[in-house]
Amino acid sequence: ETSMQHSEFSFEERFAPGDILRHFKRDAHGEGTHYLYAYLGIAWHSETMEPLAVYRALYGDRRLFARPAAMFFSPVDRVKHPEAKQAFRFEKARPCDLEALAREGDALPADQADRP
Repeated sequence: ETSMQHSEFSFEERFAPGDILRHFKRDAHGEGTHYLYAYLGIAWHSETMEPLAVYRALYGDRRLFARPAAMFFSPVDRVKHPEAKQAFRFEKARPCDLEALAREGDALPADQADRP
């Protein structure tokens, strides 16, 4: 049930549409803007009503992704990724990440231009 799914996560409060996020693999493998994403919000699977996080890559062909919200907002699996420095799979971008976006010539979404 949709209301039950809403109560299982606080995903809608963690990020706002337009936030720039970093994937945990950025620390080990991210160069330039790799592993940086713009968070677009939550969509609902039309058949199952499963909540899906929707986000766009800020590198390469700027592919649009949808991932089950439970996975998107999950902690990093420390067994599979003991070297990970982030607590969660996706976290808000750091100032150095935003600087990398500016250096690469990638324009920030309009609502990000004046954020710290």
